[in-house]
Amino acid sequence: MTNPVLVIGGGIAGGTAALLLTDRGIPVVLLKEPPETEEGSSYLAQGGIVYRNPEDSPETLMKDIWEAGARCGDIPALRILTREGPGVVERVLIRRLEVPFDRTAEGELCLTREGGHRCPRIIHVRDATGKAVMEKLDRALGESSLVHTITGGTAVDLLTEASPGGKDKICRGARIITAEGDRLDISASHTIMATGGAGALYPRSSNPSQCRGEGIAMAHRAGALIEDMEYVQFHPTVLALEGAPPLLITEAARGAGARLVNRDNRPFMNRYAPGWGDLAPRDLVSRSLFQEMRNQKCTSVFLNFRDYIPPETIRSRFPTIYRRCLDLGTDITVDLLPVSPAAHFTLGGIKVDTWGCSSLPGLYALGECSRTGVHGANRLASTSLLEALVWAERTAGFLSRRIPSTRLSPTGAASFSDIFPPPARPSWVTENSREDPNPALNGVGRKLEGIMESCLGVERRTGDVKKALEEIEILEKEVIYLTGRFPAHREGARMRNGLGAARLIARGALNNRVSRGTHFIVCFEEEKPMIHAEERRKKLISILTGATAAVTGTELARQTGVSRQVVVQDMAVLRAAGVEVEAGPQGYRILTNRLWPSLTVAVKHGPEETEEELNLLVDAGVEVLDVTVEHRLYGEIRGALHIAGRDDVRKFMNQLGDNPSGLLLELTGGIHLHTITARSRDRLDRALENLRNRGFLVE
Repeated sequence: MTNPVLVIGGGIAGGTAALLLTDRGIPVVLLKEPPETEEGSSYLAQGGIVYRNPEDSPETLMKDIWEAGARCGDIPALRILTREGPGVVERVLIRRLEVPFDRTAEGELCLTREGGHRCPRIIHVRDATGKAVMEKLDRALGESSLVHTITGGTAVDLLTEASPGGKDKICRGARIITAEGDRLDISASHTIMATGGAGALYPRSSNPSQCRGEGIAMAHRAGALIEDMEYVQFHPTVLALEGAPPLLITEAARGAGARLVNRDNRPFMNRYAPGWGDLAPRDLVSRSLFQEMRNQKCTSVFLNFRDYIPPETIRSRFPTIYRRCLDLGTDITVDLLPVSPAAHFTLGGIKVDTWGCSSLPGLYALGECSRTGVHGANRLASTSLLEALVWAERTAGFLSRRIPSTRLSPTGAASFSDIFPPPARPSWVTENSREDPNPALNGVGRKLEGIMESCLGVERRTGDVKKALEEIEILEKEVIYLTGRFPAHREGARMRNGLGAARLIARGALNNRVSRGTHFIVCFEEEKPMIHAEERRKKLISILTGATAAVTGTELARQTGVSRQVVVQDMAVLRAAGVEVEAGPQGYRILTNRLWPSLTVAVKHGPEETEEELNLLVDAGVEVLDVTVEHRLYGEIRGALHIAGRDDVRKFMNQLGDNPSGLLLELTGGIHLHTITARSRDRLDRALENLRNRGFLVE
């Protein structure tokens, strides 16, 4: 018998989906890690989860996530997360699971602020939020008679079959290796992949050792579309004590006042990120730490709790960090804590839509192994648990409309065998298939970690990425050969999948020639001419904005991969666009910058005016990046459209016919840096001022 739903992974994403499905009467097979494996990423999450601030709004949160993600997140996904997120937190975590979030003396939820957030909007359980959530979730799953948990098995492949037409494939479950070494097939009509990210491919990572991107590699091998694997976020503050494990130090510590300092105990982040300081987005903080360590020729910087947070607050607000560091011989109420960046979060993965559906029918993906498009090129702090919850609820709702519910008897025992038949042992499994593989497999993991650290870290060079891809493919061939000889060896199969994920990261990094967010390229080598003028000029602004002194033309040319003459030409374009650049004996520096990297125009009126304003903006040099139009009648949404150009706006307005009232248009755009001139800049200023005078919101 085919099981209705198989969930691979028991973290907050997979566990929540399983729980919500069983709440709707749908039985679930839940595959979890072996009991001896350390806790997963969800359990280790410290900081908290985004909720809501009374003075906050979905639009403000969306803007923070968009900005932190290097302005390349998917707008529809962002709208879903920011509009539905607080409600899901309340329904699932606060009401259903009754997670004991920290509260004030008046009973209100305590809100904290982390890097990249404009306001406090994160709820938490001291510094162990993930542990508190997972304990409640595991208890609820254990009480459900519709959850059949398989503990100790490891998924190594997805099962597929040809679609009725014969051209495409459909996912029909997964092949696992049990704790006893048997390879077993579990059939399922719907398979949810929730196996976490790939951070443990790096030697220094905040992730548990099982997070090697195995689910992503399995999905890719089965034919699912994978995107954005080059974006690997490094958390800036991970413990850097010699001989100690890489303990993550939550960003909430800096939100509570702790400061990043160098070995001279001097705060330095204001030099790299004016305005944000210690609470800048993670990609910027990680690169800043690397630069500061290079400048001081040391292997870490320090997090200073002692001079900025009272000792009693440190012990009560961060008891886990305080206790763990004390066990390692460091008292953070007295000592500076050495930290440096470590691999933390995989931003890419199995591409899914707004319901969690992958491109492979029958396969869904949730949590860190998925690519929803929310995070763009860099994740905003404390949004990962929120993304997992929102998409888990949406996927559970999607499946519940397609699967008939099954109700067990009160004890559940009588009908369990019908719902969850024991998987059949394939005839090809033999005792010999459980022999130890060739000893050559033992060194593959160490080689891979060295490749990932040296070639695919915080800063990347194209030549190194090419070398990494070649070496990973060689290792992958070796392991495929070994696992072919020993098909039921679990670690061999897992290493094969880990190498598959590493190859996807390297391939993505090589194909993406744009330095953005967590994919930061310091040298393109022979690919230098391929940098688009638009991106090059944005990079010039970034370099000059982050510099503490004038930067020479030679240095700017080196960092952007062009000649000094091209830099001079770029400076002329930037001046025309509104960036006041001073060229002095010591080099270039920015005096003022009135160039808007993006703008949003919200208007509420009829179709003809909308067409007029779009023409004004586009003719003035604005690139229409995203447009959302809603048609409301008596407060009810009658039509909505996500579009990316003027032609679709016209089509939508034509569909409205003679009833254009209640039209709301939101446009997000950016200025074309490669076409802007002083003349078009003045025209743009006039167009936007005209909109403001007519009562439209322009940001």
